[in-house]
Amino acid sequence: MPLHKLLERITGVIAPVAVAIWCAACGYIMSWSGHRPIQPDPTSGRIYAFNNHGIMYVSAQDLFWWHLGAGSAIALAVIAGACGLAAKRFGQPQP
Repeated sequence: MPLHKLLERITGVIAPVAVAIWCAACGYIMSWSGHRPIQPDPTSGRIYAFNNHGIMYVSAQDLFWWHLGAGSAIALAVIAGACGLAAKRFGQPQP
């Protein structure tokens, strides 16, 4: 299989996965609305301010899962973009 075809396939798999992870991460933080305190609550561990259309306080675990989801989605999107550009470059005929 030529390299540009392989890179196109990789892009075709990774890009939708990145979008799906991003949507899941955004859905996760949207589920916080109305369910997280607007004042720090040390008894529940929700002491970290998070601004999503207004300040709410979340736990370290909430932030971990948000950063894992958003960070993974962004990293996969960058990888998919690089593979797509490389596939385009390697697919061009050489003069």
